[in-house]
Amino acid sequence: RAMVSGFGAFNSYPANFEVKYLEIIPKKATLFKNQIFDFDLRAYNKYSVPINVETNKAMVSVTGLANRKSTEGIRFTESGIATLKVSYNGVTSEIQVEVLNDVEEISSNLKEIDLQTTEKYILPNFLGIESNGKTAIIQAYEIDWVVSNNIGSVSNGVFLAGENIGSGILTGRFDRGVINIPVYVGYDEVLIHDFENLNGLFINQYPSDSNGRMVTFERSIEGRKSIKLFYD
Repeated sequence: RAMVSGFGAFNSYPANFEVKYLEIIPKKATLFKNQIFDFDLRAYNKYSVPINVETNKAMVSVTGLANRKSTEGIRFTESGIATLKVSYNGVTSEIQVEVLNDVEEISSNLKEIDLQTTEKYILPNFLGIESNGKTAIIQAYEIDWVVSNNIGSVSNGVFLAGENIGSGILTGRFDRGVINIPVYVGYDEVLIHDFENLNGLFINQYPSDSNGRMVTFERSIEGRKSIKLFYD
């Protein structure tokens, strides 16, 4: 259709697959000892157009800190600043990685877990705090978990409630940091009042002269009646 105005963006650069520069994107720029360090690698040509990278052909070296390499990534075994250098198709790039001291405290907004029996709960990320107050993210699967009272188990960062109703404590440890999370498995539903009548119900109003009152109401979600409130 005819347009009053329009704007188009088109790539007019010629095809070019020669790598001009690399970009290293760490998944964790700051981490603790024995955490997995991993990164994404991007390559660009002289026009800053992305080029596909065969990561298995990239040469990776780490200096400055002791470390262990595996198929999962890199684990640093001491604290400090490390330099990560990546070479690909004759082009090299490097970044610095900060490895913090041991975890002294584990923090989270997760205050408790309420589940039905055999229900699963994916644990969130946690915040590790070292002695100097610096922080880094700790993923749930990196923490050692213990569950009290046999109310469930944790596998790969997922809590699985047991088959029995009960409560207990989910305790996580990383270095010297410890976190305790109350866990409640299963519950019983109890009908407090069916609102079919006013028996046992009263209004406690403030101020006392608010003219509040309540009546049964011929409309309901369950049963035949409900309660309707009036107040000034």
